[in-house]
Formats: sequence, structure tokens, C-alpha cells
Amino acid sequence: MNADLLVDIQNTVEYKFKNHIYPEITNIIKDYLFVNPGKLEIYRNTKVTPYLLLKNLSKKDELINGEGNITVDVIVKYIKDIIEEGHICYS
Repeated sequence: MNADLLVDIQNTVEYKFKNHIYPEITNIIKDYLFVNPGKLEIYRNTKVTPYLLLKNLSKKDELINGEGNITVDVIVKYIKDIIEEGHICYS
């Protein structure tokens, strides 16, 4: 992976998903995209805002109730479901 792609991922994620409620979410998404750079266009072109992402993550029982071990992999699974698969609730 070249330096330009790394900078592009960094800038895209900071621009699209930076928030003050859960600022670590940008690092989680960046780490995922560094390993999966082919997904960058999906994240760049998504209409999912940080507000919608956090709102949908907050509806996941596993994350709210602390069921099991909540790891970055669990959070990434839900982010992929929301952004890549389009399973998002707007209400």
C-alpha cells in the first residue's frame, strides 16, 4: 500500500466519520480500511453520517447490554453491516 492511499484513507475517514461522542470510531474504521483498501470507495460514497452510524450502533443489544466480550471485531462487524450492507434504520 502506498503513502497516497494511506493519506486518502486517513482524510476520507476523518472527514466522513469524525465525531465528539465516540471519537475512537474513526480509528476503528481507519484500521479496517488499512487492511481492506478496496472498501474505501464504499466508505467515501456512503450517505451514512456519524450521527446515523452511532444511532444504529446504539440499537445493537450486544453493544448496549454488554452481552459477551465487546471487541473491535464486534464493532467492525456492525459498522460493515450498516455501511457496506446498508442495514440502517433512519427513524
